[in-house]
Amino acid sequence: MNISITIGQYYKENSIIHSLDPRAKILATFLYIVSIFLIREPIVFLVPLVFLIVTYSLAKVPFRYVFRGLKPVMILIIIAFLMNLFGTKGEAWIHVYKFTITHEGFRLAVKVSLRFIFLVTASSLMTYTTTSNNLAKGLESLMKPLKLIKFPVHDIATMISIALRFIPILVNELDKIRLAQRARGVDFDEGNTFVRIKKMIPLIIPLFASAMKKANEIAQAMDSRCYNSSDMRTEINEMKFAAKDYIALFVTLLYLGLVIVFRII
Repeated sequence: MNISITIGQYYKENSIIHSLDPRAKILATFLYIVSIFLIREPIVFLVPLVFLIVTYSLAKVPFRYVFRGLKPVMILIIIAFLMNLFGTKGEAWIHVYKFTITHEGFRLAVKVSLRFIFLVTASSLMTYTTTSNNLAKGLESLMKPLKLIKFPVHDIATMISIALRFIPILVNELDKIRLAQRARGVDFDEGNTFVRIKKMIPLIIPLFASAMKKANEIAQAMDSRCYNSSDMRTEINEMKFAAKDYIALFVTLLYLGLVIVFRII
């Protein structure tokens, strides 16, 4: 398993977080994401940090997975930090060459970066503790009311499940293609930024062709099994909320209430 990409990967473990109903984890993750966008003061991010550390500990997921999972998005985080740091007007604080750093820019850059980090780590925890099938079932169950307006709930849930399964497969395929190109003498670390981007073309084209081939194979397999989303489909294991699921949501709501209190203060 390639643990550099966290989305779509499942970490098998016997923990209280793993045993929760997927709907409870989806709702708790949503409430957590809402909370990090309610925070105005950077110091208040200590609250979601503590909450996330406790949750990861209960899930028994190694913290090294968190840091490795952030590596692919670190460039985006750095870009967002710099854009807000140098692009926000306000009271001048520090002058760097021809650029001016303001108090408002620094505060906004820190908040945006931390929100990005917590968003990725919280989403990763949900996929670490929930299989793609259970995640799709949970989403389908939560979206059932949309069937009243003829929304294709089952089709959307199936698409999400397939997409999550495809991520680790395509990552492994990309590793194979990169190793094959290296064996042919391609050095992806040489040259300036534009040269490196140009060298990515021999990776992207075979990866795209492989993805299309695998998608076609899945479509043929579903068609050969007479898959029809319009039929009434049943489940072997019906999802039911237990006491621990209600407790988990209650604790998450308490955490959200604490964040709201800090926002008001």
